[in-house]
Amino acid sequence: MLPAVSIICPVYNKERFLTECISSFLAQTLRNIQIILIDDGSTDGSSAICAEFARKDSRIDYTKIQNSGVSKARNTGIPLATGEYVIFPDADDSIDARMLETMYAAAKESDADMVICGIKGYPFPSRQAPCAYSLRQLKTLHPVQFNSSSNKLFRRSFLQVHDELRFFEASRYFEDVNFVLKFLSFSTQVCVVPECMYNYCRNEDSATSATTFQLESAYRKTLGIIRTFADVQSFFAAHGASAELLRFFRFELDRCAVNPILFENIQNCYLFGTDVPLRSVRQYCARIRDALGVFRHVSVRASLVAFLRFQIIFLFKRNKLFMRRMRRHYGLPAGD
Repeated sequence: MLPAVSIICPVYNKERFLTECISSFLAQTLRNIQIILIDDGSTDGSSAICAEFARKDSRIDYTKIQNSGVSKARNTGIPLATGEYVIFPDADDSIDARMLETMYAAAKESDADMVICGIKGYPFPSRQAPCAYSLRQLKTLHPVQFNSSSNKLFRRSFLQVHDELRFFEASRYFEDVNFVLKFLSFSTQVCVVPECMYNYCRNEDSATSATTFQLESAYRKTLGIIRTFADVQSFFAAHGASAELLRFFRFELDRCAVNPILFENIQNCYLFGTDVPLRSVRQYCARIRDALGVFRHVSVRASLVAFLRFQIIFLFKRNKLFMRRMRRHYGLPAGD
């Protein structure tokens, strides 16, 4: 009997969280599951933990690969999956015991190709029972709820038929929403389970939460996000997308590609560092502006928001009074 759900979990140096994570998989009330652990070249004790769990439970498949990133690890696990649905939780998170049973039941009842459950800390608008969501309704979800692939079941047959439907390996940022948007180009049969059953651990070492005050690092992060969305645009051009999905893509592009996350690091440079010359900032902004040129679908509103944020950045540098007040507010040295 084939598994109902295959769990594909990439692991890289998550020794501190891994036992709790895998234990939450094994505690699922849905017993007919497959657990695929892809060790992405861990150098801590993660490998030993994975091997020990695999030795004790026949439902666990353990594979170790050379370190290549989370997207490569997930893509490695996809051909190994045999379940009707797949899910991609992170190794530093955990899931409630009823999560897979509840989501799988909703998938079968609604014949959905994608099922979304809530992430704790980011509740849904009040709904009492699982229900179908249109693309327009998906806009009402918190970005964390929609952008993650970890809180979603995907029908595996789509991944079998479409070899090109894989995680984007050329960027470390927003690879989840890249995959979700691509999946929606093949099916918009989406069901939402309004219970918050995915337990997100805010790990400060992760790609989405790491903070740096280096200008070049900020540029690389921004460029990575832009590259991720440009790949979705190219995918739609090659495989087709409905007018409704293109509108939804523009909405996500506005929400994510010009999201404050793109400018968080550069603003931090001004609050915490005094050695960033204005000329470098102008060059940085010009490089980002050029990178945004790959999009055909950036709305006027998004472009204006980006432009205004660039101007605010310049004001941060030029207004020394503002800087002194901000430093005092954060309890930082006065600087120059």
